Amino acid sequence: MFNRFFRLSANAASAPTQTLMTQMLQAFSAHHNLTNNYYKAHWRRLNFKDTLVRIASAENLAKMEAQVSQNLNQWGAHSNPSPGIVQVINSDWVNVTLDATRNHAKTYAVLNPADPLFPGGKVFENEHHLEEKIWHCSTCALSLGQPGVYFNKKNNQFYYDKTMQDMVLARKALSRQERNFLSSKRGEEIPKSFKVYLNTHRNICFKGPEIIVESSVEKADATFDVNILLSHRPLPARDLFPFHELRSSAPNRHDNHSFWKYNLNSKSYEKCLRTRIAAQLDTLILHDIEHAILNAWGCDQNYQNNPILIAEIYQEEIEKRANCFSHIIFSIPNEQEQQLELYSIFKNHLNGIQLTSNLAKTPKLEVSI
Repeated sequence: MFNRFFRLSANAASAPTQTLMTQMLQAFSAHHNLTNNYYKAHWRRLNFKDTLVRIASAENLAKMEAQVSQNLNQWGAHSNPSPGIVQVINSDWVNVTLDATRNHAKTYAVLNPADPLFPGGKVFENEHHLEEKIWHCSTCALSLGQPGVYFNKKNNQFYYDKTMQDMVLARKALSRQERNFLSSKRGEEIPKSFKVYLNTHRNICFKGPEIIVESSVEKADATFDVNILLSHRPLPARDLFPFHELRSSAPNRHDNHSFWKYNLNSKSYEKCLRTRIAAQLDTLILHDIEHAILNAWGCDQNYQNNPILIAEIYQEEIEKRANCFSHIIFSIPNEQEQQLELYSIFKNHLNGIQLTSNLAKTPKLEVSI
């Protein structure tokens, strides 16, 4: 029943080699003093170390794989049909993806707003944007041993090579075969399109989300804060779920050296956003993935893109491909005032768009990475 949803890979990546584990530990040890907030940094440091320990064991990975397969079979026995709509949900990616997977017994792709240079972003440096949170909760760090990633011994840092950078930045054009296949899927001629990186190994989420709560009234400089006692706790075995990680980097307007910092309304800026968003959706179509968890990509304080424009582009590009998807959810958690505004913007533009997938009626394509 479920084999066709796992055709990319029926299993997670294998346990890291001794060399890779040594490199991860070197990266972990090298970056533990890079923040002023020692208490929070120490908690995140220990939490990510726990994640690395859990995925370093081949035995533990095998147990998680078996549990995920068991969960999918149990959920499949009582699953509901895919709703055929776009939803915007005010919750974090873990809870949204778990609920959707449990309700529909489908493996969803999860959009990671990835750093264009460093796999996992700054997860080894105790940062906590969405990319780092995804890696804290899952087996994604196993991808550090895949082609396209190398370890720099001089600064103990993992980097993407040029090919992977081009993938994450949606600079990798589709081959003629891929364009023809995409054209048949979408029912229109596609003269040129691009793709982003999709991890071909199934990932497993085995930890819960980071829990954000209102800060005490004494903290005048913050409205919300992380609860370290409740955040990223291991999920019960019955809640372990699979997902495919889709990596796509947004233009970074927060960087003072970024071309886009002072060109928010330019045509080239809109074209850049549209190319990357279209590449996300087309990559999913190429891999026969009809179910996806997206987010307010590029709209957080780390990238500072125009949320109204991004929501409009997602709306237009999804509507062009509505026949290729069965369920898309935009996960926008209620972590701070800005998130509430983003939720409202994305809900107004996207919630309720009808999807009418016909992927099962079309041939399949072996996609080159």
